[in-house]
Amino acid sequence: MTSARPDRAYAQFLPAVDLLPQGARLRVACSGGVDSVALALLLRRLQERRRPDLDLSLGHIHHGLRGVEADQAAKSCQQLAAQLGWQYHERHVDVAAHRAEHSSSEETAARELRRQVYREWGETDQLYAIALAHHRDDQIETVLGNLLRGTALHGLHGILPSTRLDGDSELRLLRPLLDIPKADLRALVDATAVTTCEDSTNASVHFRRNRIRHELLPLLRDYNPRFGRALLALAKEAEQVDNCLQHLTGPLLQECQWGPHAMVVERSVLPQAPDSPLLPVLLRSVWRQLQQRAERGRDQDGLQRDHYEAWSNIATATGSGHHYALPGGWTLERSAHLLSLFLATPGRPTTSYPQPQRTLQTTFGLRARIGPTSSLATGESALCTPLPALDTDNLQWRAVQPADRIETEVGHADVAELLRNAAIPHALRAEYPVLVSDRGVEWIPGVRARSTDALRPWSGQVDCDAHTTEGFLLNVALRRR
Repeated sequence: MTSARPDRAYAQFLPAVDLLPQGARLRVACSGGVDSVALALLLRRLQERRRPDLDLSLGHIHHGLRGVEADQAAKSCQQLAAQLGWQYHERHVDVAAHRAEHSSSEETAARELRRQVYREWGETDQLYAIALAHHRDDQIETVLGNLLRGTALHGLHGILPSTRLDGDSELRLLRPLLDIPKADLRALVDATAVTTCEDSTNASVHFRRNRIRHELLPLLRDYNPRFGRALLALAKEAEQVDNCLQHLTGPLLQECQWGPHAMVVERSVLPQAPDSPLLPVLLRSVWRQLQQRAERGRDQDGLQRDHYEAWSNIATATGSGHHYALPGGWTLERSAHLLSLFLATPGRPTTSYPQPQRTLQTTFGLRARIGPTSSLATGESALCTPLPALDTDNLQWRAVQPADRIETEVGHADVAELLRNAAIPHALRAEYPVLVSDRGVEWIPGVRARSTDALRPWSGQVDCDAHTTEGFLLNVALRRR
């Protein structure tokens, strides 16, 4: 049986690579271990037997973490490239320095640096794809790890066979070994004279994935020797259901408005039941697009079951004013009519009074101007409000204060409540500018002016810089009024 494993591995490998475009330029990311060496050997066999047009090379990333062992792995990869007749590319990265700079774990720092190298390789050498050696056993560990962490339906997919490195990148990450057990890959390598260098840290239970591999999986197989196969069958079914749900959420995505690091959608278009299966799928799609826009690397990092439940509950609850923190500084917020997801860093407003118009410019993308009505430009980009007669020598801009109230047709209204009802994001309300005089608040830009029977020779004009996250959110909120 063992002697048949190399041929079986090749047969399982073919469907994953048979549709590669003519002349595709691939680079195998090789660590020197059994998995990536087997991947290189399989691609070489494919090149010899069926696809001589493929342009193959081998790349190795030296992480600087394992001393002499890492040097030996790099040398082994270089020798393998020479045996295969491929070009060899080696890059050294400083994981320790990256980890210290970004306060991340060793695994996260190494992953981010690898992606950076992949991007540079792709751009410099015009690669079609980086070939990665994740195999069937890795897939089982990934799905089980996602399940333990707490995940939505998509987490049961595990590793995808092909993904883009980034949202706007043409470079693909190919994983053609996902249906092949590690035992078959080892048998393939053992049948050759190629040497490998195993990473000694793979045996350490210090890392979570290794604990799953060495401690949890053997225990589960005591209960069911075919546990791995059963888990992957569940993962496949979950993928099919999730793909169907993604198709159904397509119309909802089209209703979303997108800004820099922000998404806003009318709550009325969303499913109204908190347990709707479409809601978590929509969050994942929105999250992926926002992470790609923010160039945050892996598009699903950080979301766990609690986050999906919070999204569903906030999206379907009644009333307004709820907000929730998601990983990475993202905020989920709902008003009476809008649901927003954004990454914002609002600053304090600054004030200037150019003549003849009085202008307030704020660091979160809002500009408010007052002046004689005839002097203010009108147009699609401007929101204009008639103002009461103003004593221009007795006006000032300032941030809203907790006790602020404004005169309305039916009495005085709380300014903070008016801002909340206007769907001004929670993070911006404390610094929202108001125009005040000795009489109190005269104008809340974009929201309302003081009610009066006096003549209104003045107007207030508001526009928002939609190229900023905060300006985009304000623009959406104010224009729907």
